[in-house]
Amino acid sequence: MNILITGASGFIGQNLVNFFIKETTHNVITLDLKPTTHNTSHYCLDISNFNDLSNIKEDIDIIYHLAAQSYGKGAFLEPEKDIDWNIKGTLNICKFAQLKNTKKIIYISSMAVYGNKEVSKEKDYPEPLSNYGISKLAGEFHVKKSNINYTIFRLYNTYGKGQDLSNHSKGVVLAFTSQIALGETNIKVTGDLNRFRDIIYIDDVIEALKLGIVEKTNNKTYNLSTNKKTTIKELINTIIESSGRKGIKITNIGSLPGDQFGNTGDNTKLLSLGWKPNTNLKTGIKIFYNYVKNNING
Repeated sequence: MNILITGASGFIGQNLVNFFIKETTHNVITLDLKPTTHNTSHYCLDISNFNDLSNIKEDIDIIYHLAAQSYGKGAFLEPEKDIDWNIKGTLNICKFAQLKNTKKIIYISSMAVYGNKEVSKEKDYPEPLSNYGISKLAGEFHVKKSNINYTIFRLYNTYGKGQDLSNHSKGVVLAFTSQIALGETNIKVTGDLNRFRDIIYIDDVIEALKLGIVEKTNNKTYNLSTNKKTTIKELINTIIESSGRKGIKITNIGSLPGDQFGNTGDNTKLLSLGWKPNTNLKTGIKIFYNYVKNNING
């Protein structure tokens, strides 16, 4: 089976490609704006240009669509990229899938579609607060209207080994881990320390995403979450504990427009498939801190 993974050079994309190459016999085809280090048939192209997709000659059975502008601050500063990549790009992937008679699109969406909510269920009415959330929700509608089988995973705050360390503020866990790993003594935080997130380790995310090719997930939407609430203060303290450092202060430097106060995801639907998150926060943060400490540059 030919599986196309878009956004294959990104954090989650690279981990997903690794899984399919190492653990399955499927033929993996990759797509990204950037080159890939994987030994795959790789296409460097922009999904916002539909004509570029005609360069892909292989038949495509399954598409994992991860390519997106996924940086919250970037979405605030350059909302046009969200429109080009997350909305127009997803529409183009759907059109491409129709031309290729693709059997299924597995779309990686986001908890940002919900807005602020203590606990979100898949049936809840979406109320995105950010440009990013709006664009990911629009992508969901394009996938649903494509007349192709789909599975939608709404990812919560994902972190772990393999994350891009070139942008230290890309991802809430990396934002604080990088400051501590680089020796900062005053951790800068945007927004209230009581804001909360549902934080999930990359290995647990990949274990869930691989279920997207299973037929019983056809035309369903799943929260990919731990259903556990972690405040920003708890997160920072866990990172500090992992670092073994003392005397670290925390300073609030103001919030960004569209930043959610908090949201956790009810993962009952995903649990019913036999999946469960196996990496608790303390264990995951310890692994991640060591990864960042050994690989980050100031």
